[in-house]
Amino acid sequence: MTNIDPFIVKVTLCADVVWALMSGFQEDIEAAVGLLKNEFGSHWSTTTAVQFMSGKDAHERISRATTGSKSRLLGAHNLARIVSSELKLGEVQLPDGIDLAELKATMLAEGVEFPFEEKV
Repeated sequence: MTNIDPFIVKVTLCADVVWALMSGFQEDIEAAVGLLKNEFGSHWSTTTAVQFMSGKDAHERISRATTGSKSRLLGAHNLARIVSSELKLGEVQLPDGIDLAELKATMLAEGVEFPFEEKV
């Protein structure tokens, strides 16, 4: 992953850990954490990836991501905030209506269906 902004790489790899965690498959989690450790060092873990993804720094990096990957990263950011809040991994606020509106707008801009809306 050379020639790519290392901060976007970090956000992407941490998002992969969050999504793997949501899958519930231990092999997927271990593989995602392994890639993160290979790129950024052995101190990374599931916990540190979730903590990083739940933070403002990750959100700032996501805002600079290219369209096409932004909704996936933003979704992982919001999931990480929920996990961090529930597991008391830091002082993280749960996503609110503004966060959902941002995710919805991003998904619609990328042509991704927003799954939390009633179809009429």
